[in-house]
Amino acid sequence: MATDKIKTTTVKVKKKTAPKKKTTASRLVTHIKPKAVEKKIDYSSAEYDAAFEEEDKPLPPSHEDNADALVMPNLVSNRPGPLRTRGNIILHTRSAHRLFYGRQKNVAEGLQPITGLVRFALNMNQLSTLAANNDPYADATLLTVEDKLSVTKKYVAMCIKELEQVLDDMEDITIDFHQSIKPIEVPL
Repeated sequence: MATDKIKTTTVKVKKKTAPKKKTTASRLVTHIKPKAVEKKIDYSSAEYDAAFEEEDKPLPPSHEDNADALVMPNLVSNRPGPLRTRGNIILHTRSAHRLFYGRQKNVAEGLQPITGLVRFALNMNQLSTLAANNDPYADATLLTVEDKLSVTKKYVAMCIKELEQVLDDMEDITIDFHQSIKPIEVPL
């Protein structure tokens, strides 16, 4: 094992004090040249494992969306816009028109309001937004609506099945699909 070489230098520094006294102080400055040390790495040690565990810690988010750091930030900042529904429905009857748009209450004529598909969709959208914000009443209402829709779907399926049986029993009568002379196409 080689010994480290130490070089020692003495420097005299004049210290300013009161004008009558003149003193000098000595300062010892030491320079050490470190020797290159070869260190063997013990790959089975806990210290080696700990070094890798620190590297595996998640990095702080560098992107707006907390996206993976491998992705370039300018690609992450470009996001898709809101969704818009494109679709049409063809209405053949006045009843279908009322069911789609609804009807206001008219006390003078004794007409009750009809909640149309447009208002129903708006209400469900608002309930969905409230439920997403952890509103327990909105959650309960959505579950109730889901149950009622399930019951209604079964009822309509049963009615269709009964009508098909009645039509099948009438062998001499044929009924074609009814279409309006002037149907309207409505955007959804």
